[in-house]
Amino acid sequence: MTSKSTKRAGANCEVCPLRDVEWVPSQVVEGPDLPVFFIGQNPGSTEVVTKVPFTGRAGKMAYRLFAEAGLNKRRLNIGNLIGCPTPDDREPTPEEVACCSSGLQKEILALKPKLIVAMGKPSLKALVGRRDILKIRGALFPLLSTWGHECEVLVTLHPSFVMRQRQWIEHAVKDLKKVTAFFLEKTNIPLHIEVGEAQPEFILDPNERQLTDYLTSSDDVTAFDLETTGLNPRQDKILGISFCNRPDQAMAIYYRQPFDSRRQVVNWWLSHKKFKKCTQNGSFDCAFEKADGVNVEGLAFDTRLAEHLLNSELPTNLSFLREAYTNHKPYKPSQKEMENVIHMPVQKVLEINCWDAHVTYDVMNAQLKQLTPGNLKVLNEIYIPLVFALNYMERVGVRVDVDCLAALYADIMPKADQLREELFYPVGLNPNSPVQLTKYFGTKDCREDTLAYHIKRGHTSAALMQGRLDYIGLTKGASTFLKGIYKRLENKRIHTNYHPEGTGTGRISSSNPNLQNIPPSYRIIYTADDEEHVLVESDYSQLELIVAAILGGETGLLEEVARGVKPHHVLGEIIFGRPWDQLSKNEQFREKAVLFGTMGGRTARSIAIEFGVPTWEAEQWQALCVNKYPGLLRYKQNVEKEFFETGNITTAFGTTRKISSVTQAYNNPFQGSASFITLTTLNELHKKGFDLRLTVHDSVVLHTKRKEARSVVREMARIVERPIPQLKNYKFQAKYKVGHNWYEMEEV
Repeated sequence: MTSKSTKRAGANCEVCPLRDVEWVPSQVVEGPDLPVFFIGQNPGSTEVVTKVPFTGRAGKMAYRLFAEAGLNKRRLNIGNLIGCPTPDDREPTPEEVACCSSGLQKEILALKPKLIVAMGKPSLKALVGRRDILKIRGALFPLLSTWGHECEVLVTLHPSFVMRQRQWIEHAVKDLKKVTAFFLEKTNIPLHIEVGEAQPEFILDPNERQLTDYLTSSDDVTAFDLETTGLNPRQDKILGISFCNRPDQAMAIYYRQPFDSRRQVVNWWLSHKKFKKCTQNGSFDCAFEKADGVNVEGLAFDTRLAEHLLNSELPTNLSFLREAYTNHKPYKPSQKEMENVIHMPVQKVLEINCWDAHVTYDVMNAQLKQLTPGNLKVLNEIYIPLVFALNYMERVGVRVDVDCLAALYADIMPKADQLREELFYPVGLNPNSPVQLTKYFGTKDCREDTLAYHIKRGHTSAALMQGRLDYIGLTKGASTFLKGIYKRLENKRIHTNYHPEGTGTGRISSSNPNLQNIPPSYRIIYTADDEEHVLVESDYSQLELIVAAILGGETGLLEEVARGVKPHHVLGEIIFGRPWDQLSKNEQFREKAVLFGTMGGRTARSIAIEFGVPTWEAEQWQALCVNKYPGLLRYKQNVEKEFFETGNITTAFGTTRKISSVTQAYNNPFQGSASFITLTTLNELHKKGFDLRLTVHDSVVLHTKRKEARSVVREMARIVERPIPQLKNYKFQAKYKVGHNWYEMEEV
């Protein structure tokens, strides 16, 4: 029970139904960017731990909305209508709002905001007296006189609503942009803080001697940043480069074509290990330099990757980092203007480039003060080398069999047309119209997970729902995984972009295209370069499950794995009383959900809802799982203790992450540790000279001569299955496959 002294000052906590639960204070900033007070609904379970409003799942969306609207969430006053979480995160009752309103009123009177932003329906009702939020969002209304303060209230959607209904993101950002517009139009308050860090000295377009002296006269790490004509290192060109290795000065040069002698100085400096370098996005900068024939050496820091280790739930772009770590005012033109950078005046390009390097340098020094020794070790030993391994895969790409792609497309589209004619036309429906189908089915929407939910429960239109899923599967596959790939081909090769900071757990993501989501059957179009070569794939077996077992000391599970027994097969037989091969697909899927869900903190109620069974039955399944593998429960208890005491979690590799929900806390230690195993494997394979082509989840695909495939597998296995010191020197086993394309592969 929280002591009364920690409750919201002035609130009537004694008679409040929530008086015995934790309280979350408002975020009150000294010298906020703007005199505005954002008021949400009520804190959630994560805010109870962090004691900061909007730090749960909705908080992640809030960061995105604020950032896109040009607002720094950390530099604004933010609170909630009521200070305590409600059961199941329901809307607060009128009684709860009334009990907390006197305390909120004291905060409003103390802050004296010129503008209040009501985020969500409950806040709108309490502050303005209306509930029709979708009709009036984005509008201004006077604050109700009962609050004793005169100001206007801007109405907008709550981030949790936007998180569930993502079509509203653009509208929510538009609403929040009206905050700055309000102060520009109606007050004399500046848009951004005027008092900030001193303007550094910019040396623009120096000569060779000035450039050499600047780059060699400091022992500090030098931040550098490229200015390019575009984002594709295989097609676009470098315009210039900037440097910063001191807090009061930066330098930028603009290359004079077709030859600029200063480029030789830059190339020498970039390729020299002696000079320590920092980038904001090393993958981008090093890829462009490699395309220009320069191997960047001495990379010591990357602010984007460092931020991923510090705050995996927050944006990592330089604009956000500038706001989070410095007092520098915005300096960069809009994204649309930057797309035409080649037509900008050289002076402007040089100044922007100088600012990029200077801000990167300042952010680096601020981040170094926050990085733990474990995080810094992983940054230096895993993430920095990974830049070059991923660059290699992006640059080389993987060959696509265009004839096979065309044949697949020609096969799929007639099947989709047949489904439409046989199932939907007879009942007068368009399978591409969610509005029509939602009305016909009588469901809340027509999303894939919604339809799958109703199919499992025997909906009267289950057959047509399945037809819709099949139809979307065919058309989406043809459009995304075939037609979309064809449009992105460069000389019959696909060059995906890898993002080591793409997920909170540390797993690599990819884009243009996203290889992580490609269904297995579509992998047939990705092939070796010619008939003399093959693809070799290694794929870790049950990696995350084994990591969790090691962390929880679950020796029984580890012994089963050592004997070649799959734990989910064993648990399936315990739950359903039949061998694994006699279970239906649904039962097999259900058992895996129980095993991995129990390990990852999933509730019995959640499992029960998904599979349409009583909660008590799902509880029984989870009890059987815990009885069989008690170490998984110990793992959860250890994670809970760390999370609720510190708000962080620690991986086996020593990294500490700030986590925004209990569910993330359960998953991050084993998922993060497992991802580091895969990342170090990529680094080791690259260092040994293997021809890496792509990576997805826990698998790595490389390219080699057909006649050398088996010897390459043996060499590869020595690296893939090496002992992992951070996990008791466990040797994680992998499966190996060889084939001419990524789909038709034989296990070796």
